[in-house]
Amino acid sequence: MRSFTLVAFVVVASMMSSVMAAPEELEKRSCRSDCTAARERAIDSCRKYSRPPSCYQAAKNNYNLCIRDC
Repeated sequence: MRSFTLVAFVVVASMMSSVMAAPEELEKRSCRSDCTAARERAIDSCRKYSRPPSCYQAAKNNYNLCIRDC
C-alpha cells in the first residue's frame, strides 16, 4: 500500500508541476511547439513538391535556429 501511495504522490506532483509551470516555461513550450509545427509544414511542403534533400536540410536548420531563439 505504501508503494502505491508513493507512486500516486509522484504522479500527482509531476502533474502539478506541469500545471503550475512558470509563465516563462509556458512561453518556451509554446515557442518550441510553434517551431515544431513550422518544421512539419516545411517538411510536408518538401514532400508535396518532391524537393531535393537540401529542402529537408533547410527545414532542419530553420528548426534548430527557431529552437535556439526560444
